Amino acid sequence: MGNETQALVVLQRAFDEAVEEFGPTHVESLHCLSNIAAVELDVGRAESAVIKWEAAEKGFKDAKGPEHKLTLETIMNRGLALKSLGRQEEAIEALESAMTGFSKASGKYGRDHLHAAMYLLDCHRHSKDWLKSTQLVHALVSETTHCRKSEPVREVDFGENPALRKKTYPKDCKSLRRIAKFGLKAAERLADHTSRNKAISGEEQDARSGLALQCTSECIAFLASAKHNNT
Repeated sequence: MGNETQALVVLQRAFDEAVEEFGPTHVESLHCLSNIAAVELDVGRAESAVIKWEAAEKGFKDAKGPEHKLTLETIMNRGLALKSLGRQEEAIEALESAMTGFSKASGKYGRDHLHAAMYLLDCHRHSKDWLKSTQLVHALVSETTHCRKSEPVREVDFGENPALRKKTYPKDCKSLRRIAKFGLKAAERLADHTSRNKAISGEEQDARSGLALQCTSECIAFLASAKHNNT
């Protein structure tokens, strides 16, 4: 705790100096504010961290735009702080926004996009929302193929057959492997919950069971392919 307290003092001094020299909305000042929020989250002051990240987010949006990496990172961090406070719905909204933004800004399956996805899956796990967990994993894994160490992110056309859609080699294979492994558990929980819940209609039961089976098959295939390619 002592190191964090000292860090907060140093960061607060840097923030005050940046505000005095550049103004409160300058990028340098916003960087300092975001760093303070990160340390505050570490020491359990999540409420204060949320407030600071909200201010930094507004500043980065005005200075850099809504889809800039700094803006999206701040939204993601705010989501993590909200999650630590148990404000799951707000956290999910922020993390979904960050994940979508990263996908648009730097492409799907980039490191930031997959990290936001993992944080979002963790929110769904804590909420025991296995349907949303499985849907998200399915959306990620179904559009990719095996990893290759030497390959950049690129689309691969598997032919004219619509069932063989264009797929993408992911850059961050480690994160996607973790997502696929979690997907196996989420799909199993979804199938079990569906079979036990008599309030779910027969048609909806079939849809959920089918999703669980499809996600399981996709995750197994991806993990086997990743292992085969040593990624």
